[in-house]
Amino acid sequence: MDDFGWDDGKVTRDEPIYVWDLEYATTDDFRAALKALEASWRAEGREVEQVGSGIATTLDDGVRVTAPRG
Repeated sequence: MDDFGWDDGKVTRDEPIYVWDLEYATTDDFRAALKALEASWRAEGREVEQVGSGIATTLDDGVRVTAPRG
C-alpha cells in the first residue's frame, strides 16, 4: 500500500485531486485547445460529457478528467 491506497478488495479511500492552471494568449486560443481536446477524446473512442461549464471523460484506468469551458 502507498499513500494513494493500493488495497485489495472493496476499500474506499479519498482520491487525490490534481489541478493544472493553464494560461492562453487569447480566449480564442483557449477555445481552440478545448475543441481539439474534445475531438481527441472522441477520436480515442471516449464518451465526452457536458458537465457544468465544461467537458469530462473517464480514462481507461477509471480516472475522471474534466476541462472547463472558461
